[in-house]
Amino acid sequence: MNFKRPPKMPPQPPENANERALQQAVFALEDGRLKEAEWLAADVLTRRPTEPRALQIFGCALLRQGNAEAAIAPLKQAARRTHTPEIETQYAMALQQAGYAEKALERLESAIKRRPPFPPAFLLYSSLLAELERRDEAIDVLKHGLALRPNVAELSVLLGDILMMRGDCAAAGAAYKEGLAHAPRQVHALFGLAFALHFEGDFAQAAEIFQRIVTISPADAGARIGLGVCLLELGQPDAAFDSFRTAARSNAEMYGDALRTLSASRGGRFWLRPSDAERFLRGEKP
Repeated sequence: MNFKRPPKMPPQPPENANERALQQAVFALEDGRLKEAEWLAADVLTRRPTEPRALQIFGCALLRQGNAEAAIAPLKQAARRTHTPEIETQYAMALQQAGYAEKALERLESAIKRRPPFPPAFLLYSSLLAELERRDEAIDVLKHGLALRPNVAELSVLLGDILMMRGDCAAAGAAYKEGLAHAPRQVHALFGLAFALHFEGDFAQAAEIFQRIVTISPADAGARIGLGVCLLELGQPDAAFDSFRTAARSNAEMYGDALRTLSASRGGRFWLRPSDAERFLRGEKP
């Protein structure tokens, strides 16, 4: 009796081949090897076109390479299959960067309702609302996020930023202080608090905060300029001028910032000849 040999089946990848590829893709994405992550995820998708993790990695790799338009489709598909706030936020980010702000807001409205709460969703949602000058809504979103995750410093700091945009320095200062309670060395929060105190007229406290920034980051020329302004207000011109000089030595751009700020500050200096200003900021005698 004759038996026909069955047709030869194509070799199948090992059961864990996709999992290994996905793990490698995650490591590549975290390490900034975006093309490699894109290729690895795409390879998995040739075998499993609806694999949510592969779709997510593929979309995120495209997004981080600046190709937001192409990232929308895979992230949309991943979001539909998982309904996780992380992927919904990444999908919204692709929509935002591709210019679909209203659609991004719709996705973020959904993302902030997911549990457990995902702080980046609240951050992106409020940032986009603030960009659209819907600041009251942005503040409400951040307060809602802080009610759920009060220990996330970034939420408090962004709240401070938006309150400063609205001109509410006292409330902004309180928000920055709350952020610093959870992240004492966060320079953005320290800068925000220093400026809030400065605008409130508390130059002594503002100077202390600028000095903290300089201690954390000695090369921060912006903090040295802010410190110089406060020291002038406090009647300490010599220390103020030293701070401006240190900032001016950083680079040409900071030299210009230091000169403009010093010239505009109360108790500062003004020169008719640029050469005189340059000598002063270099600490040379006229």
